[in-house]
Amino acid sequence: MAITVAAAKAAITTSLGGAPEVLDTVTVLNAAGRELVQSHPWNWLRRPAADLGVTADQAYTDLPSDFGRLVSLTGTTADQVTLVSPDEWSKFERDILDASETVACFFEYSDGDGPTTPRIYWNPTPSTTDADAYRITYLAGWAEKTADNDNLVLPVFLETLYWEFLFAVARGWDEQDVAGLQPRLAPVKAGPTFMAAVEQDTESNPVMGPILNGGARRRGVRRIEYEVP
Repeated sequence: MAITVAAAKAAITTSLGGAPEVLDTVTVLNAAGRELVQSHPWNWLRRPAADLGVTADQAYTDLPSDFGRLVSLTGTTADQVTLVSPDEWSKFERDILDASETVACFFEYSDGDGPTTPRIYWNPTPSTTDADAYRITYLAGWAEKTADNDNLVLPVFLETLYWEFLFAVARGWDEQDVAGLQPRLAPVKAGPTFMAAVEQDTESNPVMGPILNGGARRRGVRRIEYEVP
């Protein structure tokens, strides 16, 4: 049975013996979800390959709204894609970049008072608009929920584990004098419920073999994954 926001809020209050004192229940239940999806590269979060376009004279492309973690990025033309860290960006721009490759680098930006949104920056800046210049495969992040009748986006086999994460997060923030967040999460991540969920996720959503073109590797630069809150 799907877990609703109302049920999660009630569970937090019951677990703490009252309303949380540090953060509101909606913040706590979504924080627990983020901790859960970031705790393992869950196959159930894997999204089908999607087109990623570029715009002429625009140095960046916004990533999908549910983006959580990169799996692969490939060009649909002959262009090669090298994924680099922000620290490596200037080195590539100065010393290594040539006309045969495109360098992609992740940054974050804040659109006013809204949430942080992930973007890919391209170097060189695209000279033409192309709606399907690249193909991206990624793992989705946590789907934030706020309304009481909203269902949390979780497969059934992860619901029990979510409850464990929820209680650990609620107590980790509200009872820090006893134990903080990470000491409470550590036994959950090492526990039998977590291990059983990983096994079920693997069996239900198998990934066979290496990812085709799972991020170009060139001149010794490693492929880097970025997690975005």
